[in-house]
Parts: sequence; structure tokens; C-alpha cells
Amino acid sequence: MLLDSEACWNDNTRMKIISGGQTGIDRAALDASIEMGVDYGGWCPKGGWAEDFRKPPGLLARYPLLRETPSAEPIQRTEWNVRDADRLMILVDASGIDVSRGTVASRDFALALCKPHRMIDLDAADALAQALASAGEDASALHRHRRTTRKRSAGHLRCGSCRRQVNTIH
Repeated sequence: MLLDSEACWNDNTRMKIISGGQTGIDRAALDASIEMGVDYGGWCPKGGWAEDFRKPPGLLARYPLLRETPSAEPIQRTEWNVRDADRLMILVDASGIDVSRGTVASRDFALALCKPHRMIDLDAADALAQALASAGEDASALHRHRRTTRKRSAGHLRCGSCRRQVNTIH
């Protein structure tokens, strides 16, 4: 689950859930957003592809606020959703992160882009408290992080928080 860069976590804006709509927790996040009246959006592969919506319009028929990537490859959806989010919340069970290549890719993109992220074990007694904290934690640090990320040379960024140089994503 990704949280939108438009959300400044103050009284003037609302949280927005970004999801690619894949089966499982990504789809549950979209359904919960709609049910609770929370804004949603995100990228899905060209044609609205998902494991259970293989033919166009795919997910777009059910989730019209999603946008198609130019590519039908799911990795572009994952990359663009992480790129467009302020933070990433990874929800896992006892199986861990490695059961999903997409989840591993989301974490790796978050690391490369210096995006705040948290992995939450759904079997943990305090999983709900962790998720709620992740959704609203330390917004001032997040804004400092965004402001201190600056262009260092053509095609590269240096993260102001971790000082790691990363390639820009085009």
C-alpha cells in the first residue's frame, strides 16, 4: 500500500491510497478506500491487466481512477506507484516478503528512491497500531526529506536523508 505525495498530512488535505490493483492486499486497499470514502489512484499495466482481469479494460472497469502505464509489464506499474508515493507500507504474513516478486520490487524501489517505508507483519499483535502509525507518522520529517533531495548531476539524485546517490527514473 502506498500513500500519496499529494497528502501533506494536515487539515487542508486528505490521504490518498495508491495501488496497482493486483490481487490480494493491493486490491483490498482499493476496495477499502472506496468503502471508506478515501481517495485512491495509481498505475496499472496497459490494458488494466491483473491476474484476474487479463483482458481490457481489466481493472479500469472496476477502478476507473487507476491509470494505465505505457507498458503491459507489471514492473513499470510497481515502479511508478512507488515513485508517486510519499511512503510505502508493506504488509506481510508469516510467509514474509519473498513470496512476491512485486513486493520485493516495491521495497527495492523505495530503497533506491529513499522513500520512507515500513514492513508490517499482519500476524503481530500490534499490526493495526503499526499500520496506523505508518499512515501518519512524522510528516514533518517526510517534508524535510523531500525538500533536501536535490539534483546532484545529470541523471542522478542524492537523498538528503540517507545521502545515497540514486539514478533518476524516467
